[in-house]
Amino acid sequence: MLCIKRNPTTADGLPYVLLKKDSIEAKIYSLYAEVTLTQIFCNNEHSTGETMYCFPVKRVGGTIKSFVALIDGQHIVNIKDVQRDYTDQLTHDNDTYSSERDENLQDNFIIKVGTLLPSQQCTIAINYTTELGIFSNANLQFVIPMIEIHHNNRYGQLNSYTIDFHCTVDNMADYNRREITQITSPSHLIHIELSKQNIYYIKFMEQSSYLDRDIQINIEQIEKPTGKSVALFSSKILTTNTVGQPFDYYCVLDFEAVCHEVNSSLKRPAPNDIWEIIEFPICLLSAETNTIIDVYHSYVRPSIKTTLNEVCISITGITQSIADCSPTFDIVWEQVQQFLLKHSLISLADHNSSCHSFTWITCGNWDLKTMLPLQLKQSRLDRPEFINEFINIKELYMEYYSSTRIRGMKDLLKKLNLKLEGRHHSGIDDTKNITKIAQWFIEHKHPLKLTYKENGHK
Repeated sequence: MLCIKRNPTTADGLPYVLLKKDSIEAKIYSLYAEVTLTQIFCNNEHSTGETMYCFPVKRVGGTIKSFVALIDGQHIVNIKDVQRDYTDQLTHDNDTYSSERDENLQDNFIIKVGTLLPSQQCTIAINYTTELGIFSNANLQFVIPMIEIHHNNRYGQLNSYTIDFHCTVDNMADYNRREITQITSPSHLIHIELSKQNIYYIKFMEQSSYLDRDIQINIEQIEKPTGKSVALFSSKILTTNTVGQPFDYYCVLDFEAVCHEVNSSLKRPAPNDIWEIIEFPICLLSAETNTIIDVYHSYVRPSIKTTLNEVCISITGITQSIADCSPTFDIVWEQVQQFLLKHSLISLADHNSSCHSFTWITCGNWDLKTMLPLQLKQSRLDRPEFINEFINIKELYMEYYSSTRIRGMKDLLKKLNLKLEGRHHSGIDDTKNITKIAQWFIEHKHPLKLTYKENGHK
């Protein structure tokens, strides 16, 4: 909701800016949905007011990715990485975010938008991911909360507004071995189409709608009789680059993880220590152009021990609030596979499609040899073949320059006269720094070849 900042000397609630239209674009995958809300508000009052936007993060149960606000078509706020920026600014009490913060609002995303003159329009575009709910027999429910919440009071504007809803549902049988049998909505009259690619298209439009009910989409499923892998290497792998690299693409990554030590007095990790990934970044590097063509990044909410320790927070810069607002690993892993599928690096089971050749790059063996297999096992997820080989770029450098001893990423950057950018032990910053090292290899025509395969070193 968009509202006028209240006068602290009065006890009245916030006056709300009139919602005129709500356009919703959603994509539903097997365990989560990605949603973009584009809302148009109009100041029908005769007075000018400072506005702020409030979004019920906890009720949505998701993670906000980006936020844009425009007044009369002019950008006022444009935040591309809300998950990090919003939490950092709250930590430093930046006034952009801190207005009206109290214990009753701690579960809401609240941000100042700007001054709205009489008759002016404000457009809000907010992109977020949310986990799907589960109801009877493991069927799924997708909910968009239209009944706004503020100070624990239900709010519904008296005026009607227009709602335009479009949603796609991916073929879940390829992911979770269950088939969709029926899609219904107990809240709205929906129209459903099924494409030849088994993608469902759901839409409805209401010219005179009210904020009196949530949007609910129920997805009924049955178990698929044949067991299939989630995602595989394609049998048709193409390497087409003209620069002499063994792979067309490289997924560079560097996890951050939390460790809960059973015995903190021990100098080395113990076998029964609890490790969980809390940051999963990927930079996708093209061998042909030697440029980053896409980035995936998400923090991860731990599931076994949900509270981060102070050592982890101080090293990684990942706060408890960041972790609490992040998706769990199963959702993140689903998103990672979608990222790989989008770039044709892997293919779905039974899809006879060609894929680009790719492999992973890390700085050390721990991320893919130890941590990811452990996390998949803890999350009860299948281990796919495409994580069984990778490049340890530190080891590869020492293979080319055998007289050199490299201790870690910072040491390797220094050897190559490359600047350390960002914060060390920030997963996304370290991933970008490792990518710079990989780009140095391509620039100097050193083949980025495998150093590790599950059955042994290359």
